[in-house]
Amino acid sequence: MDCVSPILDVATRLWDCTAKRAVYIRHLPQNLNSLRTEMEELKNLYEDVKERVEREEKSQKKRLRVVDGWLRGVEAMEKEVQEILAKGDEEIQKKCLGTCCPKNCGASYKLGKMVLEKMDAVTLDKTVGQDLLFGKVWKWLQDDGEKVSSIGLYGMGGVGKTTLLTRTNNELHKTRVEFDAVIWVTVSRPANVEKVQQVLFNKLEIPKDKWEGRSEDERAEEIFNVLKTKKFVLLLDDIWERLDLSKVGIPPLNHQDKLKMVFTTRSKQVCQKMEATKSIEVNCLPWEDAFALFQTKVGADTISSHPDIPKLAEMVAKECDGLPLALITTGRAMAGAKTPEEWEKKIEMLKNYPAKFPGTEEDLFRVLAISYDSLPDEAIKSCFLYCSLFPEDYEISHRKLIQLWIGEGFLDEYDNIQEARNQGEEVIKSLQLACLLENVISPVNEEGEKDEYLKMHDVIRDMALWLAGENGKKKNKFVVKDGVESIRAQEVEKWKKTQRISLWDSNIEELREPPYFPNMETFLASCKFIRFFPNRFFTNMPIIRVLDLSNNFELKELPEEIGDLVTLQYLNLSRTSIQYLPMELKNLKKLSYDTANSDYTGDYERRVVYSKFPRHQCLNNLCDVNISGCGELLNLTWLIFAPSLQFLSVSACESMEKVIDDERSEILEIAVDHLGVFSRLRSLVLFCLPELRSIHGRALTFPSLRDICVFQCPSLRKLPFDSNTGVSKKLEKIKGEQEWWDELEWEDQTIMHNLTPYFQSLDPWPTQYKIARTWEWEDQTIMHNCQKLKGRRDNLLQSPQASISALLDLHQPFSSFPLHMSFHVYKLALRALIILVLKNISAFHEKVLSSPDYVQYLALWNASREKGVQCGLGRTGHLWAHESYGVFPDIMTLAKPLAGGLPIGAVLVTERVASAINFGDHGSTFAGSPLVCNAALAVLKKISEPSFLASVAKKGQYLKQILTQKLGHNPHVKEVRGLGLIVGIELDVQASLLVDACREAGLLVLTAGKGNVVRLVPPLIITEEELELAAEVLSGSLPVLDGSNSK
Repeated sequence: MDCVSPILDVATRLWDCTAKRAVYIRHLPQNLNSLRTEMEELKNLYEDVKERVEREEKSQKKRLRVVDGWLRGVEAMEKEVQEILAKGDEEIQKKCLGTCCPKNCGASYKLGKMVLEKMDAVTLDKTVGQDLLFGKVWKWLQDDGEKVSSIGLYGMGGVGKTTLLTRTNNELHKTRVEFDAVIWVTVSRPANVEKVQQVLFNKLEIPKDKWEGRSEDERAEEIFNVLKTKKFVLLLDDIWERLDLSKVGIPPLNHQDKLKMVFTTRSKQVCQKMEATKSIEVNCLPWEDAFALFQTKVGADTISSHPDIPKLAEMVAKECDGLPLALITTGRAMAGAKTPEEWEKKIEMLKNYPAKFPGTEEDLFRVLAISYDSLPDEAIKSCFLYCSLFPEDYEISHRKLIQLWIGEGFLDEYDNIQEARNQGEEVIKSLQLACLLENVISPVNEEGEKDEYLKMHDVIRDMALWLAGENGKKKNKFVVKDGVESIRAQEVEKWKKTQRISLWDSNIEELREPPYFPNMETFLASCKFIRFFPNRFFTNMPIIRVLDLSNNFELKELPEEIGDLVTLQYLNLSRTSIQYLPMELKNLKKLSYDTANSDYTGDYERRVVYSKFPRHQCLNNLCDVNISGCGELLNLTWLIFAPSLQFLSVSACESMEKVIDDERSEILEIAVDHLGVFSRLRSLVLFCLPELRSIHGRALTFPSLRDICVFQCPSLRKLPFDSNTGVSKKLEKIKGEQEWWDELEWEDQTIMHNLTPYFQSLDPWPTQYKIARTWEWEDQTIMHNCQKLKGRRDNLLQSPQASISALLDLHQPFSSFPLHMSFHVYKLALRALIILVLKNISAFHEKVLSSPDYVQYLALWNASREKGVQCGLGRTGHLWAHESYGVFPDIMTLAKPLAGGLPIGAVLVTERVASAINFGDHGSTFAGSPLVCNAALAVLKKISEPSFLASVAKKGQYLKQILTQKLGHNPHVKEVRGLGLIVGIELDVQASLLVDACREAGLLVLTAGKGNVVRLVPPLIITEEELELAAEVLSGSLPVLDGSNSK
C-alpha cells in the first residue's frame, strides 16, 4: 500500500492540472461573450467620462492627469480586446469534424487563459457614482498643492466606502504614483495594535528574528525603521475608534515626504479623532447611478425578459433609496425573476416585510446593525430606535423628538428639563456623526425661528424596525401604519404584545371590545382627521407613558377613560378641536409635558383646578406648557398647581387678560404660596396677547428665571418685579419691543435700573405691519368677517375646495382680513387649505400659480404667515406682479429696485387702509431725501414704459426656453419655472454645489426654496447673448451634482 499513495497523489495532481486547463477550453465561448460585454460597459463609461471631461474643460477647468491616463488606458485596452475577440471567434470555428473539441487544444488553452486575464483587467471597479470622490482622493494623494497627509472617508454602512478604498488601492498598485509601498489593513473593532502590527510585518517582510518574541514597543520600532525610509500610503479600512499610529510604529504623516493615509469609518467623529486633513462624506447614489448598479446585479437578460419588468425594477430600486449595499442585495435576489408576478410579489414583501426579502437580514441588516451595536449606551440606542416610529422620509423636528424622548424617560438621569433638552441635542449629534440620522435643511417656523429637523434613511429605518423586533424574532413590537384608511379589528387584536404604536394618516375601525395593550408605552396617532376613538379604547393601557393625538383637526372630544392613564408623562393635544377636557384628567399625576393649541384649554381651569383636590395630587410633574390659539381663554390660574413648571409659552390668545389671576384664586378659596408660584420657571414667552394686562398681581421672586420674551402685548404695562423681590441671579435677557419697554410702569426706579441691562430690543415692526395693525382695529368689517369665518369652522375642515368656496362667500377681498392679532382665526381654514401646496411665481414657493383663486388664496396665506411676496419691480413683465392675476393688495412695499440701488423704501396703501392712519402715527428719520427720490422717479419712468416691460417678458420667456433645452435632459433638473426675469431651477439635490461651480465659472446665482432651487434674477437690461452665456455656464456646471445625494 505504501507504493500506491505516491501514485495516487501524482494522478490527483495530474487530474487537477488537466481539469483546470479543460475549463479554459470548455468555457472559451461564454468567456468571450463575457469579455465582449465587459468591454462594452467599459467603453460606455469611457464615453461618459470623456463627455464630462470635455464639458468641464469648456468651463475653464483643468483635466486631471489620472483621468487623462485612464482615458488613454481604455483606448489601448480596447485595441487589445478586439484582437483577442477576433482570435477567439476564429478559434471557435476550428473544431474537429462532428465534435465540439478544438483542433489545437494548446492554442485554445492559451487563448482561454488570455481571455480570463483580460476580463480581470477590463472589469470595471464597482464604484458607480463615485468618480468625483475618487478624483478628489487621487488628487490629494498626488498633493496638487493642498498639503493633504490623511484622508477620512465616512458614511453609513453599505454606502461604498470600502469599494472606494479598494479602487484607490488598485489604482495605486497599477500606477505606483511616487510611492514605494501601498499597505492595506482591515482594522475593524476593537482597534488592536498587535493585529495591525502583524499585518505590517507580513507586508514589509521584516526578518523573523527581529519580530518573534519581541514586545509591542520593539515591534513598533522595527516597523518605524522600515517605513521611515519609504514613501508609503497606508489604507486603513473599517475604523471604529481612534488608532494610535505611533504605538503601531507608523512614522508621523507628512505630505512632503509622501507619508500618507486614507481610512474608512462610519463615524465623522472618528475622522476628527484621527486628525484627518480632509474628511469626505460618502453619500448614497443619485437615482441614475443607483438604478444602473441595480440593473447590473439583476442582469440584462432578466431586465429584458418582459416589457413590464423595467418599470417594476425601478420600483424595487427606489425602495433602496440609493444605498449601494441594499441595491446589490436586492438586485442579486431579483436575478432570474423573469415574470411580472414574481416581481410584484417581491415588491409587496419589500414594502411590508423587508426583513423577509431574500438576503436582506443576513447580507444587509446585520451589516448595518454593527453601527447600532457600536452606540455607547442603551439610552442612545433607544433614542435611535424611536426614530423609526415616524413614516418614511418624514422630517422630524428636533424639539418634538426630544420632548418625546423626555416623556419616554430616555433622559431621566437629568433632573433639570433644560439639561435633558441639551442632552437630547447631544444624542442627535452623536447619531448624526454615526451616520444613522441625516440632517435636514431647517425651515423657519411661524415665530420666525429656525427649527432643526432630521430624518432617517429608508433602509436604516427598516433595519431599526427589525432591531426593535429583536432581530425579527418578535412581530408587532413596534407597529407603524402610514396611510391606512381603516385598520381592521382583527389586526388590532394581534397588537397585544406591542410596545409602541404609531399611526399616520390612518384610522381604526369600530371595535366590539376595547383593545388590551398591557405592554404599550407609546401611542402616536398624528396627522389624520380622526373624529373619535372606538369605545373604551384607552381603558387597558396600564403602563403607557406617551400619548400624542396632535393634528387630528376633527377630534372634538377626549374619552373619559383618559384619566385611567395614570402612568402618562407626555400628552400632546395640539391642533385638535377638543372643546373640553374630562375632569378625570386630574388623575394624571405624572404628567410632565402638556401642549395645547385649540379652544379647549379654557375649560382646563374650570374642570381640573377648581375641583378642590390637594395641590400635591395634580400637575406636580408638569414642566413644559405650550398654549396657542385659545381665543376664549382668560387666564392660566391653574398653573399654580404646577410647581415644577420650567417652560411656559402662550401665544395668540386674544381674550387672555392675566396669566395668573390671584384674585380669582382667593375667591375660590385656593390656598396659594405666592412666592412659590413660578419658582422653577426658566423661560417665559408671551406672544400676540392684545388684552394681557398682568402676569401676576403680586411681585414674584422668579429665582430660576433666565429669559422673558414679550411681543405684541400692548396692554401689558407692568412686570411682576419690585425692589423687595429683587432680580434673579440667573436672569440673562428680557426681549421685547423698544416702544413697549419704554412705556412700562414701575413701582420704583430701582427695579427699572436693575432690569434695564438685561433688556434686548426686538426688531421693530416694519411700516406695513404697523399700518396693518392700526387698520385692523379701525375696520369693524374685518372683525365681523373673522367671526363669520370662525362660525364656519366645520365646513372649512371638510376639503380645500369647500374652504375656498366658504372664503369666497364672505363677499370681501381676501386682503380684508387682519394680518396679525386675529390671524389664528383663519388658521382653521389653513388646516384644510395647506394641503394645496402652492408655489409663487418666484423660486421661493412650491408651485407655479395656475388660477386666480390660488393666487387669492396665496394672498391670504402670505398674510397669515406674516410674510410678503417678493417679486421685484417690472421683473415679471408687468410693473406690479399682481397685475398678472387680478390680485390687488391693500398694502404693498417697495425698496431696492425703486431707485436703482440707492437706499429708499416706500409703502403703498389703498385709500381704505390710509383712512386708518393719522398725522403723526408714523415717521422716518431719513424720509424724503431729494436726491434719492429724484433717482427713484427716473427709474420708475423708465421701467414703466410698455416697450421696456414687453422686452422683460420676452427675455424671460427666452431664458426659460434655453434653460429647458440645455438643462431639461439632466436627471437632477426637476423643473424650470418662473415669470419674466425671475426664474427658478428646481433640482432633486441640494443646489449649493451648483451655485459654487457657477460662481467659479463667473456666473452669480443663488439658492432658494428648501435649498434645492437655483434662483436667477438677472438685470432687467440683460441681453439675449448674455442669457445664452449664463445657460451655457449652468449646463457646463451640472456635472458637479453627480456626486450629490438625492433627496
